[in-house]
Amino acid sequence: MYDPEKAEHRKLLEEWHEEGENPWKSAKNKRGRTLEDRLVGLELPSSKNFCIAHNFGAAIGEIDYISVVILLENAISNVEFIELC
Repeated sequence: MYDPEKAEHRKLLEEWHEEGENPWKSAKNKRGRTLEDRLVGLELPSSKNFCIAHNFGAAIGEIDYISVVILLENAISNVEFIELC
């Protein structure tokens, strides 16, 4: 899981040089924003190729709350929620 708080993860991202086509450049939501643009705004990896190369199937996203952002659809086999009392 990519953690933007980990220096070694940020360094990997800073040193990344895109090779080939990033499919997230053309994946748009209903408002017309690409997945690449939205992930850049969250300071998360914006390249599917980067995530594949470094085995990051998900990332920790933080705006005004913390969430898990699934980056690679085939990397997750199960999501389980627990009830907190």
